[in-house]
Amino acid sequence: MPMYDAARIVEPRVDKYSTIIIDTCHYSVPDMYVGKKIFTKVYSNKILCFYEGVKIAEHNRRYRFNEWDIKIEHYVNTLKRKPGALASSTAMHQADPRLQQIYSRYYIKREKQFIELLELISQKSIEEVEEAISALEKISPLDVTTEKIKAICNRSQDVTLTGSSAEYNAKVCEITAKAEEML
Repeated sequence: MPMYDAARIVEPRVDKYSTIIIDTCHYSVPDMYVGKKIFTKVYSNKILCFYEGVKIAEHNRRYRFNEWDIKIEHYVNTLKRKPGALASSTAMHQADPRLQQIYSRYYIKREKQFIELLELISQKSIEEVEEAISALEKISPLDVTTEKIKAICNRSQDVTLTGSSAEYNAKVCEITAKAEEML
């Protein structure tokens, strides 16, 4: 049987706010698409946005009059040019509460570093970043920076030791003996 898609198709143009308007509600798309037409599937519960066949945004559908559904990751390029706009932006107010908490704890008055963190989150995940922050807090709770978070997130997982502690101790003894021979 053929698959049917129960969606209404529209092709709105992205406005200067990097949003498309569907039934009076605004939905954000990445800011690089301003001025372009976006192929959009409007379902009863969600909205999918595509550009040249690639999905660029997904939103839960809104039904009230003139609501805005903004995702902060869609505005990274704009925020790089205007970092001072971050704190009072609608994108920040609608961001994931975990992101808002990270910003308020570590990044007030350090917007450029927070924008770098947003880029890292788009590559990794918010969970990985939270784990890195947790590790940094154990070491130095007052010195959490984006560079340190990047280093923890990007460090190689190949250094994990396998085997029992007896095997580990035997390897250490072998390495120590070889080092003494060399000396």
